[in-house]
Amino acid sequence: MVVFKGLSWSLANIVQVHTLNPLHFVIDTAPFFLGLAFALAGKKQDDVIDYHQQLQQSNEKLLKAMKDNETFILSQNTFLENTVTLRTAQLSEANEELKQIVEELHSTVELVNKQKEELDIKNQNITASIRYALTLQNSILPTENLLKSALKDYFVFYKPKDIVSGDFYFCYYQTPTQTTFVSVIDCTGHGVPGAFMSILVHNLLQEVIEIREIYSPAEIFNYVSQTLVKFLRRNNPNNTDGFDAVLCSMKEVDTYLDLVFVTTKLPLYVYHHTSQRLLTYYGDVVYVGIEGKEEIQSFGEQSIKLYKGDQFFLASDGITDQPNEERKRWGSKRFVQLLEQIASENSAAQHYHIEQALIEFAQKTPQRDDITVLGVKIS
Repeated sequence: MVVFKGLSWSLANIVQVHTLNPLHFVIDTAPFFLGLAFALAGKKQDDVIDYHQQLQQSNEKLLKAMKDNETFILSQNTFLENTVTLRTAQLSEANEELKQIVEELHSTVELVNKQKEELDIKNQNITASIRYALTLQNSILPTENLLKSALKDYFVFYKPKDIVSGDFYFCYYQTPTQTTFVSVIDCTGHGVPGAFMSILVHNLLQEVIEIREIYSPAEIFNYVSQTLVKFLRRNNPNNTDGFDAVLCSMKEVDTYLDLVFVTTKLPLYVYHHTSQRLLTYYGDVVYVGIEGKEEIQSFGEQSIKLYKGDQFFLASDGITDQPNEERKRWGSKRFVQLLEQIASENSAAQHYHIEQALIEFAQKTPQRDDITVLGVKIS
């Protein structure tokens, strides 16, 4: 426009022309701005083309990833289907085995229940038989009237391990000589075998005193030992059954009581009222039966004078052998100390103290053997 106006070419003239007429500015600058616009549009188009190319590449990658993922999923599904099929087959087989085991268990349980019922019936029958055997065994024990008449002031602590016992106590009053025989016998074993032995030995004692009229404690044991060994070894030469015992004969002589006794492994405990001491008397260490021979044995007997207030005790070894929870035996020392402590008590109190002391010592420990303690106070 500067040229058209006839003006010289200068910056001032250019500014002046464009200031006076802005349209000239638009006309003069239009090519520049159009070029710039086309340049920007071209670059934008290039960017769009690049973006579409990148987008296409991304789509291709996505499609490939989706295809790969689909292939992986198919392979995993195939693996899982195969695994499930295999596991199902294994579970089915295991279930069949389990079903068979359950059926066998049911059969076993039914068999066990049936056997239990049979055992319960047998046990009831056996228990009933043993209880009837108890009635028979009790029939050999001296009656309370006999004990009161013969011994007067006495107590008996009798505690079988099972229903019936290998222990028993014996009392017999021989009228012509006015002699009382009293004994505690501990036969081999306990329960039913011991009970059979107790009846056998009782009958021998009854026979030798009542029928054969032998009154010496030593001679009584000689006869019982000889007869018992012959009887037991009749069909079994190696039989070693027998018994331990203390046998006493009591007879009043003037102002004292003459106590003649024989023991086989079991001691006799005697409390002397005047000295307030309890002494333990030991006799023969012969176990009747196991060491017996068919010829008559010679048992030694001893004699003691007892006076009013004195007392003697007969006991099987079941009480001294009773263990506690620490597996310690009650022992003879503890038993003797207890007898000394309760000697001044009446018979009922002595019975109570012995029973309670045993319970406190043993606590929950099962009874080991039959227990018998018989105490007689001279009145």
